Amino acid sequence: MHQGDMLRDQALARLEGSRRASWIDIAEQRGREVASLMTEFTSDDIWLALEGSQRPLEPRAMGPVLTRLSRAGVIVATDRVRKSDLPQCHSRPKRIWRSVK
Repeated sequence: MHQGDMLRDQALARLEGSRRASWIDIAEQRGREVASLMTEFTSDDIWLALEGSQRPLEPRAMGPVLTRLSRAGVIVATDRVRKSDLPQCHSRPKRIWRSVK
């Protein structure tokens, strides 16, 4: 295993063991809903589905959500990106995910 993969997995385990775990569970459910409705999407679409929910202090908390969905076989990463529509992301590129239906 690459050192980067190992460090990523350790960080994910810490996040899932923290008080953010319940937020991650909610975000995962919204991600499943988005994947059932859309063939392709970015994390922006999950953030929009979470409107009205309490946000985590760390915006990178969406990473574990996407990792869970990917490992569960709900989504797969594409090699494409799209500029974010969320103002706080300043048009940075976001990975496009494809739902597995």
